[in-house]
Amino acid sequence: MLTRVQSSNCRSVAALFIISLLLLCVTGVGKSESSDIQYQGSSPCDYIDDLSFNSTAANASITWQTDLGPRLPGSNASEQLRVSIVENLSTDWSFAESSHNREDFTLTNLVGTFTPNNSTGQNVVFVAHYDSRHVAERDANESMRELPIDGANDGASGVAVLIELGKIIPSLNLNHDVTLFFSDAEDQGTRGYGNTWSYGATAWVDNLTEDYKTNISAYIVIDMIGDEFLDFTKLKKTSDELWQTVIPITAALGMMETHVDCNGNYGLPIFDSLTYRDVIDDHVPAHNAGIPAINFIDINFGENASDFG
Repeated sequence: MLTRVQSSNCRSVAALFIISLLLLCVTGVGKSESSDIQYQGSSPCDYIDDLSFNSTAANASITWQTDLGPRLPGSNASEQLRVSIVENLSTDWSFAESSHNREDFTLTNLVGTFTPNNSTGQNVVFVAHYDSRHVAERDANESMRELPIDGANDGASGVAVLIELGKIIPSLNLNHDVTLFFSDAEDQGTRGYGNTWSYGATAWVDNLTEDYKTNISAYIVIDMIGDEFLDFTKLKKTSDELWQTVIPITAALGMMETHVDCNGNYGLPIFDSLTYRDVIDDHVPAHNAGIPAINFIDINFGENASDFG
């Protein structure tokens, strides 16, 4: 069982894992004759000591986001958050917004692009939805179920990770593009109706050119990463080839209790490489469009919780 101190450290370790994935899976990326992407890289133990992630700043961002109130599509809080993201990262990133009408609201996607001077043109896309859910239908208090949620974990945690990654990425000497995709209206759906979720990601993917899609080497969704007792598994409708790059990194960082880390110690039970779950999230539109996508999401909220419990 994880202690509170250990689980706090786990959040930083998980963020380091995401940075490591950025370095490992794209080094030497190329297209084979069958047009499948081939992922190559060195041992993560060669460089993880040089990586850093400001978890204090990430947690402060989560607090700031929730203090804005619910970030519903079209709301003032939603706009304030987009403005803040751009202000935090505009020194190194180029940002663009795109708006799309859906049912009774208008969503706005925010996309940041970083292109190093020696870029090959390949692109790694990190995705986090910045909207928060409009109803708390799972709340134990029935009187709260028609109200919107603050979205500290489901929304703000992924955004906080992307913002801190955005501060680190320009210093990594990468040879490929990186895109930070802050998607809107991921969480405005109706349970039981799969086509009412991930509106923002669907709109973004549907409007990509074929050349742009072909150059995406990895589309990595980060969602609900703020749980004290982190629990990651593979999701269905994701790339098997890209997922294989995850296992050596999680082992090296001590996120697997069945594998030893770089110091020869068995890790914590954070990552399960054998279990599959079926979750509708922003990876699905990319996967359906033939883009290699994976998703890091913890759907068990708390210690020993059931799925979405």
